Amino acid sequence: MAKTQEKAFNVELGRALRGKHPRWPERIGVEQTGVFAQSAGLCPDIIVRHPGGVPVAVETEFAPANTVEEDARSRLGMTLKEDGTTIEQAIAVRLPKLFARSVQSEIHSIIASGVLEYCVFSGAPDNATRWPVSGRITGGIDDLATCIEQSALSEDSIAKGMQVLEDGIGQAATRLRDACAEAPDTLDKIARQLHQDDGQQTSRMAMAILANAMTFHTAIAGAHGVETLDEIRGGADCCRSPRSWMSGNASLRKSTIGRFSALLPTFSSPSATGPHKRF
Repeated sequence: MAKTQEKAFNVELGRALRGKHPRWPERIGVEQTGVFAQSAGLCPDIIVRHPGGVPVAVETEFAPANTVEEDARSRLGMTLKEDGTTIEQAIAVRLPKLFARSVQSEIHSIIASGVLEYCVFSGAPDNATRWPVSGRITGGIDDLATCIEQSALSEDSIAKGMQVLEDGIGQAATRLRDACAEAPDTLDKIARQLHQDDGQQTSRMAMAILANAMTFHTAIAGAHGVETLDEIRGGADCCRSPRSWMSGNASLRKSTIGRFSALLPTFSSPSATGPHKRF
């Protein structure tokens, strides 16, 4: 019986994946050379350039797939020639043997209903982290598409963002305490609202809640008539003139402040009187 080669199967797999996200049709490359800046001759099986994320390499091989994981690891750290982005995560997919024996005209339906086994590698190729540590994830084409989308999140960017957020919250807490040096009752009121004792950590908690609320508001600004924070405060210094900032538009009260109020019960519950979570 004739057998389908992996390259032919990858073309069909890439076509199936293009239908799983509205912005993937023009962002998936299959069996192409000239992809990597480091080596134009390399031919990755599938590259998915998810919008707003980092590219994800997908390597496939029919069972027993003895080399597919090594192939996937080797893609880590490679830079796309087209836009200079780096592959931080790669997926190794083991294809069932029966896929290779299928009639080519039926590959599309086999992919739609078949079961795939895969694992994800991240980090440096010589010291990559495998998930899961042992075994493989089992799922259909929709599960693989979800895994690709989640793998497009840059762990490096997330780590840097978390550090920026932590530093910003710490700086805001310090400025809050400096601004309230002559009005200590204000800090006490904040602490009582959060069911905590006043202190630097309580101020950090308060600033974390406000950062969350402002982040949420910024995310929805521009939709459904919601103004940006700058538009609401009308150019006023919100730290020095909170009343003018707060009275600028009802949408702020419904979104940012509503979000802020909704968070307070979480931090004001009896269990919150114990040790603080570090922000």
